[in-house]
Formats: sequence, structure tokens, C-alpha cells
Amino acid sequence: MPLMPVCELWTPDTTGVFLRCASGSYVGHEEFGEKSKDVVFAKGEGLPGRVWASKHPEILATLGAPSDFMRAKAAAATGLTAGIAIPILRSGSVIAVFNFLTAQTTALTGIMEVWTPTYDSSALTWHSGYYGPLSEIRDLRVSTRFDPGDGLPGRAWKNRRPELVTKLTLTRDNFIRNEVAEGAGLTTGISIPLMLGPYIKAVITLLSTAESPFGHVTEIWEPNEDGTRLQRRDGYYGRFGKFYDDDAERTFEMGEGLPGQVWETAMPQMIAPLDKSSGFARYQAAQSAELSVAIGIPVIDDEKVTSVILLLS
Repeated sequence: MPLMPVCELWTPDTTGVFLRCASGSYVGHEEFGEKSKDVVFAKGEGLPGRVWASKHPEILATLGAPSDFMRAKAAAATGLTAGIAIPILRSGSVIAVFNFLTAQTTALTGIMEVWTPTYDSSALTWHSGYYGPLSEIRDLRVSTRFDPGDGLPGRAWKNRRPELVTKLTLTRDNFIRNEVAEGAGLTTGISIPLMLGPYIKAVITLLSTAESPFGHVTEIWEPNEDGTRLQRRDGYYGRFGKFYDDDAERTFEMGEGLPGQVWETAMPQMIAPLDKSSGFARYQAAQSAELSVAIGIPVIDDEKVTSVILLLS
């Protein structure tokens, strides 16, 4: 089971007044999906609406009281406990909002964090987070700062691109909080920079265990030197190594496959199920690995898609 079994893609409607759910995946939480079909959000309303208004990622550490999660009863009925909403920014506007919801327990753990630059851009400091039962890392959050290039969030901040680490406990250079991560069983992390014009507004960091990753497969695709094709820069495959081995040298032209479509349109996309008719280029490998959902997230810098994050579960 993925750590974030519910993912929703919200986009402004043609009037620009409401966010509507363009697509959603509700693995094991289909009842919540049914009750979300006709929901819309005005700007500032609910978790997606607040992110639409603020242009800033937001974490809800609880979906029940005392939060104002509008679908709290439906979430509680299916065991959903917390969530993060991530805006996709282009030309200074929010073109979409991704909602990821988790159903964490003491046996199913992970971390969501948002880090923001200080007023003088000298360091990243903690803005918000969700830690579940991982109290040791939660207690470190306020005192932790990241200089440019320092730690996973600091590297994403300095390089202005997503950074993926698949062995958090290897070295202190890899992950500053490695001792605590090792004790919690955290092995995989990804940091995603959120740019607004020339500025980095926030860095989102997601940490998870091998047993319950945020994505069973995570890939980062970037344009090659001459900007003609996307090539894979990094990836996490867990027990799905064959998914990589079958297409180790694969590249995508603009508009080709899910990474190429996200690159061309600068719009996030979600595909489910991953069958022959879905247009997912590697559907056979996905089916053999029993992967059913693919999510493509553009990282946009200076109005250009500089990276495409692909999550499969």
C-alpha cells in the first residue's frame, strides 16, 4: 500500500471561480472518492482552495477536528488521517493543485514537510510538517536549518530542481538527520522546489519507508543538453527494479508518453488505470509490476518545465 493512497488533481474551471477535480485515485478509499465527485472549492475554501489563494503548499496534520477539512466525515469513515496540498505555479498563477492524503498508522509511517527561505535567503527554516508517531524527528524540526546545498531540502533549494535520495542513512552529507531517520526506518526522500518567478517560495520534502513509499516507483526526468528529449536523471524502484531494467536507456520526445506530455503542456497529469488504452508508454511493465496509477508533476522554473517527477503506485 502506498503511503499516500489518495491523490486528487484540482484545476480551475472555465469560469476561474471554482476548483474542480480533474482526476483522482482512491486506492482502498473508493467511498471517499464517491463522496468527492461533485465537490468544488472557491478560492480560499477548503484545503485546495486555500492553496489556490495563497500559492503556497499546506499540510493538514489532521483531517478531523480541529481542522477545517471540508470532507472530514468522509475522510474519517475511510481512515484518512492527514494530507498535503501542493500548488503548481506557472506565470505567477496556480494552474493546478495536487491533494495527497494519507492513512498513516504506527506501522505505516512517513513524513511531510514544508521549508521556506528566511527573509534574507540565507537558510531554509521549518514552516509546517506532519510526522505521525515519529516524535524524535518532530522535536528536531524547529531547530533544524538548511544552508543552500545542505541536506536534501538545501540541495533542492540551491539547484532549483527536485532531489531524490534512496538511502537516507548512508552518510551525513546525504541526509543531515540520518541517525534519527535510521531509527525510524526511513529510507527514501524527495525534495521538490516550488518557484514563483525568480524566487523559491518553498521546498516540499517527503520521507518514507521502503515498505510504504510515497510512490512505489519515483523517477525524475529532465531535458538533455540540446533540449530535444527527456532523459532519466534519477529513480527509485524498491522491489520493482525490473521496471527500470526493461527500459534503462529510454528517453521521451516532447509530447511522448506521460513525461513528454507533462513537458509539452506544463500541466500535471494523472493516469489510472495503466492499461493499453491509457496511452501510458510502459503500460506492459506497469501491469506486470501491478502498478495502476501514474502521476506526472512538472517542476517549472522561469516559465519552463525543467524537470518532470513521475510517481507510480
